Amino acid sequence: MPFSLSLIVAVAIQLGCQAFKVIYYSLKERHLSFHWFFSAGGMPSAHTAFVTALAVSVGLARGFGSEVFAVAFVFATIVVYDILRMRAAVQTHSRI
Repeated sequence: MPFSLSLIVAVAIQLGCQAFKVIYYSLKERHLSFHWFFSAGGMPSAHTAFVTALAVSVGLARGFGSEVFAVAFVFATIVVYDILRMRAAVQTHSRI
């Protein structure tokens, strides 16, 4: 297989999150909005889902004690932390 199963799972989860946004926001806005599929931001966070799915998938495939899981976990932690900080900063600016 040319791609790892962990990569396929992570991409599928990210695409699923983006598809969920299309459905959710289309129902909320009462018209079909495909632009949500290609948009950044909103909930659920496709970035968070992608890196979390990758880390968990690597952990399940290679073991949660493996070096490759440690790298995936650190990567996921940094991404999630940055996303939370960025959203907090945006919320602060929107209040101002």
